[in-house]
Amino acid sequence: MAMLKEEVQALWRVAAITLGAALPMILLGRAVTAILMIVGLIFGFMATNGSSLNSTVRMALKSRLLKILGLVYATLLLSSVFSIDVMRSLDRFAQLVGVGVVAFALFVVFREMPAKYTRMALQTLCLSTVVVVVLCLSDAFLNDPRLSAALHGDKAGELYRLSYMSSVLAVLLPFTWGWLLRKDREMEVLAGWFAIPLVLIGFWTVFVCGGRSGWVAVTIAGILFLAFSGRYHNLVLHTRHWLMGAVAVALGPVIFGLVRGMEYFKSHLASMNPLGEGQSQLEIWSFAMSKMLENPITGIGLGAFRMLPDSETLISNSHPHNFLIEIALETGFFGLASIVLLLLYIFWHFFQYAKGELYGLAGFTALVAFFIGSVATTSVFQPWWLIFFVFSAVFAARIGWAGVRK
Repeated sequence: MAMLKEEVQALWRVAAITLGAALPMILLGRAVTAILMIVGLIFGFMATNGSSLNSTVRMALKSRLLKILGLVYATLLLSSVFSIDVMRSLDRFAQLVGVGVVAFALFVVFREMPAKYTRMALQTLCLSTVVVVVLCLSDAFLNDPRLSAALHGDKAGELYRLSYMSSVLAVLLPFTWGWLLRKDREMEVLAGWFAIPLVLIGFWTVFVCGGRSGWVAVTIAGILFLAFSGRYHNLVLHTRHWLMGAVAVALGPVIFGLVRGMEYFKSHLASMNPLGEGQSQLEIWSFAMSKMLENPITGIGLGAFRMLPDSETLISNSHPHNFLIEIALETGFFGLASIVLLLLYIFWHFFQYAKGELYGLAGFTALVAFFIGSVATTSVFQPWWLIFFVFSAVFAARIGWAGVRK
C-alpha cells in the first residue's frame, strides 16, 4: 500500500533533522550520535521510492569509488589476517565494515532525499553546531559540576574533557561558514547581523576546548575557505579582512589561557604531548616509526599498536596519535598505497566541488580539517571519528554535486 504524500514528507523531515543533528551531538556521547544516525537512516529508507532506490543502488555498485573502497578493505583484511594480534585486528576490521555499511546507507539516503530536506539537514547541522558551541563555552568558563557531569559523565572532572571537541568542531564549522555566507547572500537579515560574531565565537571555541590539533585544523580550514571563497565564489576580501583573521588566530591561544590559567597555558604549549605532562608526542611517533620495518608489507595489524613489545613504556599506547604513521605501521605498504589512492580520488573530486559550489567548498575544508585533526587526536580507524569523515564526504558530495550540476 503506497504511502500518502504527507506521510513521505514527514518521514523525510525526521530523517533530515536526526541526520543533521547526529554529529554535533557527539558532545552528549557517542551513543547519542549513533542513535540519531540510525534513526535518520531508518526513516530515510522508509521514505525512499522503490524504483528510484534500485537505480541509486545500481549506480553505486558500478562506481569507480566502490572499486577503490573494495581494494582498501581487501588490504585491511590482509593486514588483519597477518596481524600480531589477529583477533583484535579482525574485531577492528569488523567495525570498519560497519562504518562502510553506514557510508553506503548515507549515500543512498542523501541521494534519494529531496533538495528541500537536504537543506533542512544542513540547517539542522549548523544550528546544532551553534548549540554545541554554546555548551562547550559554558562548560569551559563556568566549570559547573552538574553541567560537566551531564555532558561528560564519568569524565566530568578531567582537565582534558573537551579536547576532542576541538577537532570535532574544526570538521563541523566549515559547513556553518558556508551556510551563513549563503544566507547572507540571500539577504537574510539575521545572517547579516550574526554571521561574523558566530564565525568568530565558533572559531575561538575550538581554542577554548584545548585540542591543539584542532587549533591547527580550524586555522588551515579557515584560510582555505577564505582563499577559495575569494577566488571562486566572489567573496571580496581586503587587507583589513586578512588582518582581522590574523588577529582572530592570535587571540585564540590567549582566550584559552584566560579560561585555563596562564601557567597551564605555558605548559600546554611547551609540551608536544596533549595527553599530559612527561613523555612527548614526538617520542610516541618515534617509537611507532621504529617498528615499521618489522612487517613493512602488511603491517602489524589494525589496532595492534598496544600489543607491540615495550609499548607499555609509552604514556599512551592505544595508537600512534598520528594517522599517517598509524596507517603505515598497522596496514603496511599495501594498506598505505590503497588508502592514499582513495584519498587522492576523494580530494581531487572535492577540489572540483570546492571551485564550483559554496557547499562543496565547505565539504572540502571539512575533510582537510579532519585529516589535520587526525594528526594527534585519536586513531583514524576509530569508528566514531571515522564517521565524521564519512558523513562530511557523503553529505558534502550531495550538496556540492547538486550545485555543480545546476
